[in-house]
Order: sequence, then C-alpha cells, then structure tokens
Amino acid sequence: MLDLNRVHFKFGLLLKELDKRGVELSYIGITDVVLAKYGKHFEYIAMSQTRLVPEVYYFLFSDKYYMKQLLLQNGFPVPKGRAFKKTEMESARAYIAEQLGFPVVVKPTDGSHGDNVHANLSTIEEFNGAYAEIIKKPEVTNVLVEKHHPGDDYRFYIIKDRGLAVVR
Repeated sequence: MLDLNRVHFKFGLLLKELDKRGVELSYIGITDVVLAKYGKHFEYIAMSQTRLVPEVYYFLFSDKYYMKQLLLQNGFPVPKGRAFKKTEMESARAYIAEQLGFPVVVKPTDGSHGDNVHANLSTIEEFNGAYAEIIKKPEVTNVLVEKHHPGDDYRFYIIKDRGLAVVR
C-alpha cells in the first residue's frame, strides 16, 4: 500500500478502496500523482481526479456555493445563505442584518478540510473578524455566509451509489 501521508484524506480513502479491489498503485516519482493499474487498464489519478470525471464536475464540486445550488436544485435541504465577493463585506453584513440573522457560518467557497471555517458567529464583531481573516488569503475570491445550525459536522465520501466513508 502507498504511503497515504502524502495525500489528502479523501484521496487516501479512494486509494485504500482501489487497493482493496486489487488495483496496483504507485506514485509517479516524488509527486502526489498515482498510477493505478488493473490488468491492461491504467489511470493517472491526481487529487481524486481522473480523465473519467469531466473537469466541469470537479469545478462544480470544489466550490461550496456551486455545490449548495446543485443540492438545492435536486431537492436536498441546505442552510440559507449566499456567496459574496471578498470585497463585499458591507453587503454580507447587510444580508445578515436584513435576511439571515445570527448565528452564522462564514467560510471561503473554495476551501477544504474545514480550513478557515468560522461557525456559530453570534455578533457583528465576530463576523467582521472572521471575514477579515478569510479575505487575507490571496487565493480566496468568494466568501460564503450561511445560517448556522447547531449539531455535528459529517463528511460523506461516496462513489457511485456506495458510501465508502463517513467522518464526523
């Protein structure tokens, strides 16, 4: 089995599943790109991406706001909220005051692993501090502001119709 310390958690889950199914796995040099071979078939996998997944899906699934809209359109309940450009802090404050109310969650639309997620913000001062911290990151372009709902956070990893892992 490959050294999974080199890859993100979800990618590691995929590699473990492939290994269980008898797929031969090897890194391409010192990169995180994996060559997966099964019989005569082979695939290069980079961060869970392969040529089998159209790039548009990876793009949509990598953005929290786009994913939120896809879930909503397909009948799944999602917290009320919307995305703002990093320069629209005033608009985000007005949205909270006029439509959302506290408590809120503030996070970059393109983050992962819970990085820069600020949950259960109950005051405008907490919101201001969280928003300011998020937009300091040069890679952040949009910020998602959502209604906070208390409870546990679960991450599901599913391939086709089979759930492979749930993380609390």
